[in-house]
Formats: sequence, C-alpha cells, structure tokens
Amino acid sequence: MLGSSKRDSTRLLTIEFLQYRARDKPWYRLGHGIVLIYIVTCMLASVAYYLTLRAENARRDQGIRDEIIEGVNDKGKPARFCILAAG
Repeated sequence: MLGSSKRDSTRLLTIEFLQYRARDKPWYRLGHGIVLIYIVTCMLASVAYYLTLRAENARRDQGIRDEIIEGVNDKGKPARFCILAAG
C-alpha cells in the first residue's frame, strides 16, 4: 500500500504543478494535454504488462518455462503470475 501512496502522491504533484498556468486561461491546453498524455501512457503500459503476463503464463502452461524455485513452487508446477483486477 505504501508504494501505491508514493506513486499517487507523485502523480498528484506532477499534475498539480504542470497543469495550471495563468496565461493558458480559460482552457489550460498545456496542462490538460500533459495529463492526457500521462493517462494514455499509463493505460498503454498497463495493457502491455497484462499481455506480457498472459504470454508468460501461456509459456509456463506449455512447459517452455519449467523452472522450479525452491520454496515458491515445491509442488513441481511452475509458478504462475496472478492477473487481478484493481479494486
């Protein structure tokens, strides 16, 4: 939870300090553009991460990645990545 709080605090400060400039009134195009780019970048990174984890789990199911790590997957099955929804 602490890492999430740090990330959210950084996001808030980035958005707050870069968003509003008096000469951009009333539309604040620069600030809104930066926020929009930030949101789209985070969405694309999340989709890429999700697809990468799905591909890795498929490789493990097929036996391509069959490493056994002591203490993690002692039952002889490769460990899988959990893909959970936020919330």
